[in-house]
Amino acid sequence: MLKETIEHLDHTDHAKNKPTNGPNHRSREQLKLEVSCCSVSGLYRIEYFIQECVHRHTKLLLHVDTHDSDSDEPATSVFVTTNDSERFERTKNPEYGPSIDRFEIDLKMPKSYWNRRLSIVFTAHFIQSGMYGYTERESDAIAASFLTYVKTVRYRIIKSQGDNVIEKYDQLKRLAANQRR
Repeated sequence: MLKETIEHLDHTDHAKNKPTNGPNHRSREQLKLEVSCCSVSGLYRIEYFIQECVHRHTKLLLHVDTHDSDSDEPATSVFVTTNDSERFERTKNPEYGPSIDRFEIDLKMPKSYWNRRLSIVFTAHFIQSGMYGYTERESDAIAASFLTYVKTVRYRIIKSQGDNVIEKYDQLKRLAANQRR
C-alpha cells in the first residue's frame, strides 16, 4: 500500500508541482514524506491520511470550496429531508436513495439507512476516481471515515446553527420544492 501510494503520487497533479492558493495543499514531497511516515507510525498514520482524503473528496462532492477555510459547512441543498430519508428506509428502493447525482447527507441520524447507503456510493466513487490511489482493500476504512465525517459535519452545523437546524432545513427544502411546482 505504501509503495503504491507513493507511486500514485508521482503520477498525479502533485507530481507537476502546480502552485495553489489553498492552505491545505501540500507539495508532492510533503505528501510523499507523510506517506513514508505511515510505515514508521503504523496504522494510525495511514488512517489519518485516508481521513484527510475522505474529507477532501466529500467537500468536492458537496461543492464546498476546499480552499476557503471559512466555508467548511455545505449549503442547505446537500441535506436530504427527513421525509425522503424515511421513505428510502421504508421502501429500500434505490430510486429514492442517495446517488452521486443526489449526494445529500441525512443530518437527523448520522448512521441512518440513507447515510450508510451514501457511504457505499461515496466509497465506490472515491475509489473509481483514482485521485487518491486507494483500492477495494481499503473500502471499509474509507466508508468508516466517511460516516465519521458525516457526524463531524452534523455536529458543526448543529453547534453553529442550533438544535432545531434539521427542522429549518426540512422547511427550506419543502419551500423550494413547492416553488418549483
